Order: sequence, then structure tokens, then C-alpha cells
Amino acid sequence: VHLYFLAQPPAPDLVALNALKASDEAFAIVGRVFYLHTPQGIGRSKLATGAEKHLGVEVTARNWRTANRILELAQELA
Repeated sequence: VHLYFLAQPPAPDLVALNALKASDEAFAIVGRVFYLHTPQGIGRSKLATGAEKHLGVEVTARNWRTANRILELAQELA
């Protein structure tokens, strides 16, 4: 699972995103986060490659493990 943190709320082209999605992939947009599940790997995913373009906003992506580690570090500092 990968998380794409969006610079602002997206105006996604859902038709294009669904067209890129492989049959075993899944995605969801919740607020300013695009969640992407790519069971065959992110390197093979056309959706992962084209997501930023079709979301219409700048993104930074992290895998689930890294995002959780960043959260842990932030909580330690708080």
C-alpha cells in the first residue's frame, strides 16, 4: 500500500485513473490522501505512474511502512 499526500484537494480524472488500474489494484481518495494498493508491485503499476497527472495536483508518495514511521517520529517530537 502506498499513500500519495496531495498538495491540495484533488480534482481527479476518475475515468482515466480507472482505465489505468489493473484488475487486482485498488485505490481510494480520502481528503488529501490517495491510497493505492498494488499487489504486483508499484514498479509494474501503470496507475502508480500516471496517478499524479490524473489527480491534477502535486503529490509526494510514501509506502505504508515509511508513512507510519514518519508518524511515530512526529508523535515522539510532540
